[in-house]
Amino acid sequence: YVSAAALQLHSVALGSDLSSIASQLKNAVPEKVAVPSDGARPAVPAGLKAARKYQRLYRLTRRGGQPFMVTDVWLDAAMYRRSPQRFEKEVALAVLMELAGTRAIRRVRQTLTVDVAGPELADLLGRAAHSAVAELQVLLADRRDTAVYLGTLTFPAELVRVEFDGDDRGRAR
Repeated sequence: YVSAAALQLHSVALGSDLSSIASQLKNAVPEKVAVPSDGARPAVPAGLKAARKYQRLYRLTRRGGQPFMVTDVWLDAAMYRRSPQRFEKEVALAVLMELAGTRAIRRVRQTLTVDVAGPELADLLGRAAHSAVAELQVLLADRRDTAVYLGTLTFPAELVRVEFDGDDRGRAR
């Protein structure tokens, strides 16, 4: 079931290439919203180091005036200080990919989960409580194995397309 409101929005294609996801979000304009009261920083996976300090960026992004995505990002504060104005006004993943460049990012982990929105998240996305959402967990680590970006990008599920490209031998590109 696709709602009429969803038909007015552009979908987002999620694939194995993080740069293509970041480029789709490059011109999106996020707005600050009240940070959830949970306050808990996401756990840094084993084998990686935590940054000394993180800057939390909790934002709502609209397309065509309608809610499109909620991002909850914990960004290495040293990276944030490189361009705080841009991180405040643009989608953090797009800014980070541009500033750090793909050579500076050593590890990328993306996990896509289909879940249901709790009341606060559903309200931000303009959906009924318990509506389906797609949550893309993104972890980026630098060459020193420091987790520089721990983020959750949440979209109304009907807006998400998953795309994987491979060559004729079945390997992902």
